[in-house]
Amino acid sequence: MKESKMLKQWASQSKWLPIILKDRNYTLPKEFGKWSAIATELALCIDVDDLGKTRLDAASQLTTNRTFLWFLSDSPVYCLSSNLLKDLLETDVNKLSAIAGLVDTVPLHTLMLVFPSWFKTPDGYPIKYAILHWGDKAKPEQSIASGYGKTLEYLPQEYQVNIHICFCCNLGDVVWFSGTGLEDGQIKINNDYAFGNATITEDEKTFIEQLRSLTIQIFMLLAYKPELLDSTDVDDVTKGFGKKHPPKNFTSLKRYPRMLGKHYQNPSLKSHTPTGIKQRTHVRKGHWKEIPCGPGKQ
Repeated sequence: MKESKMLKQWASQSKWLPIILKDRNYTLPKEFGKWSAIATELALCIDVDDLGKTRLDAASQLTTNRTFLWFLSDSPVYCLSSNLLKDLLETDVNKLSAIAGLVDTVPLHTLMLVFPSWFKTPDGYPIKYAILHWGDKAKPEQSIASGYGKTLEYLPQEYQVNIHICFCCNLGDVVWFSGTGLEDGQIKINNDYAFGNATITEDEKTFIEQLRSLTIQIFMLLAYKPELLDSTDVDDVTKGFGKKHPPKNFTSLKRYPRMLGKHYQNPSLKSHTPTGIKQRTHVRKGHWKEIPCGPGKQ
């Protein structure tokens, strides 16, 4: 059976796809694909909840839980610009102890991050979205939700703060889940890559490290660089959809995501004064820095 036919047959029987399309009806800028494709993968992920825990590995269980958490808590959707994404993938935060300051600063605990269409796994599968979650042991209410006849119980966590990224790709057949902990001002990582039932390759291990770093940096940007977060204009998302302006009686229940890094440009690529020298565009590896500030520059 062809993939499109299988997908159509599943969609006609899905419990959650109609609910997602009705109650979380987003319109995305052209660079980020169609919301219907993301909604399909979301529904594929949480429909398997009916199978029960005994038929899901740990990675699938946690991915389903965090996806439900995003949906039931009506958490936000952010689109990550290509320029910012490329720089974040080149930036390492694994040795930055100051990340512990995020515990009291992070502005939200669950969100969906939508990626540009070119972002893919090592196997070449597009990553349309990821669910990011920040769980503080002192605030278990951040990790529970209920609605639509579904209740999520608190999952005990290992560290003071658990930071998770999870998503499905290849029509939900492949589940990705990775986590990072913060404890006593240090980053804690469980190096057991075989959290699910799949075999993890060396390329995938490297990719997981990038995803962990990316997740931490997103929370850091939301806490420390809120100016990078822009509202998405209706005009921006309707380009390519055949409409330049919404009608006067515009009362659609459609939602519009916010853009992270919409006008971002790598400072190393900016030319302050003309030099007459032409240089190929390039990106340098970045670093989050600890800057002395506050009373006594402590």
